[in-house]
Amino acid sequence: MGSGKMASTKIIKPKSQERVEFTMYIDNSKIPEWWVTHVRNGERTTVKVEMGVGMSLRGRNKFIPLNSYTYTVQTHILESPVG
Repeated sequence: MGSGKMASTKIIKPKSQERVEFTMYIDNSKIPEWWVTHVRNGERTTVKVEMGVGMSLRGRNKFIPLNSYTYTVQTHILESPVG
């Protein structure tokens, strides 16, 4: 459904901290298919975001997972209005 990464390289020195920002993109062509599953699940979707660091060490690419977040998105669009 979506993906993202940093557009540039950032060097972080050992024993130091840096703020790293990235942009996420949603593939809008997948929204209709997602919407069907979202409605079938009672207008509830679980979203998982996984983050990690990619690096090149001595010519070999390596990916190290760092953290992930999982949360639930719930809508009430198809509910009947009260009244």
